[in-house]
Amino acid sequence: MEAKILDINKKTLIDVWCTKTEEYIVRMRITPIAAPNEKFLPVTKKGFFDLIEASGYTINKLDEVQKYNPFNGSNYTAFTSPCSFRGQMIEKQIHLSVAGNDKDHLKMAHMQFALEGPNYEQVPDKFNLPSTEKLNLFYMMLQVLFLIGQKKNRGNG
Repeated sequence: MEAKILDINKKTLIDVWCTKTEEYIVRMRITPIAAPNEKFLPVTKKGFFDLIEASGYTINKLDEVQKYNPFNGSNYTAFTSPCSFRGQMIEKQIHLSVAGNDKDHLKMAHMQFALEGPNYEQVPDKFNLPSTEKLNLFYMMLQVLFLIGQKKNRGNG
């Protein structure tokens, strides 16, 4: 059964669920951690963006800043946006960023949907990322931040 349209902005139930979950995390000041008593996320900058690309996204040029950022308390930030999904240009951008002590010791990862940006007018054949793919990206982010599904059984052939 397909998700029903909820309002004039054509947000589906999945869109609203993602937004409400993000709002709840911010409102409750939940600080995502890699695992109890661990200081850094379980992925490096390379691992994070490789995960995005392995899932069918092509990302724009990756910008990196090695400078203290008082907003998130990090000394390193890397950010970009996917420009296409499985060869189709994405109409509305998704902003992805990671931050931490350096590219191998990340403390946070961030994702924001529906930003109009450089991709918006580049090609006539563009599409808005379907809700299912937004949800897949959202699950990826949760996996990175909370280690959901990251533990692999070792030695079980």
